[in-house]
Amino acid sequence: MRRWIWSSLRSALILGMVWSQVRPAGAQFPTPGPTPTPPPTPTATPAVSPTPVATVTFTPTPTLTPTPSATATPTPPAPTVTPGVSPTPVATATFTPTPSPPAEPSTPTPTVSPMPPAPPGGGAPPPPPPPPAPGGASGERRPLDAVTRLPNTGWGLLGPVAAGSLALLALLIARRRGQ
Repeated sequence: MRRWIWSSLRSALILGMVWSQVRPAGAQFPTPGPTPTPPPTPTATPAVSPTPVATVTFTPTPTLTPTPSATATPTPPAPTVTPGVSPTPVATATFTPTPSPPAEPSTPTPTVSPMPPAPPGGGAPPPPPPPPAPGGASGERRPLDAVTRLPNTGWGLLGPVAAGSLALLALLIARRRGQ
């Protein structure tokens, strides 16, 4: 086996030396040249038939016969007025507005206060009660409380509103602490 390897290496070396001596300078292994392209085959173009020209036929428009115009009906002649006769007058109605009666002035009805009954012993009846005062229905003037003494600005409700809001705030704080 070794002899066959050595003999093949030796023969390859000898062939290489012989080839380097035999080949001319600059000679190379032949390279394949470009393959010649075949000439294109001419394609036969089919004969083109000419496009037919469209023939346009013009039909003459029929002549229109004029329609006869409508004959106007003659207006009847105005009636002849015979002299000496006056035409009938047109009645004109005039409307006269009827005057409305004047409104009667309204008189206030007097309020009659009932008279108290006469005392059983006789004599003059007691004087009638005085008219009601503008302060109240019964005529008595009640003392003003603390809320109505203040001007009408809503300060009278300040105390209850503040107390309610503080109570609500304390309830919310207690709930949060409980959680």
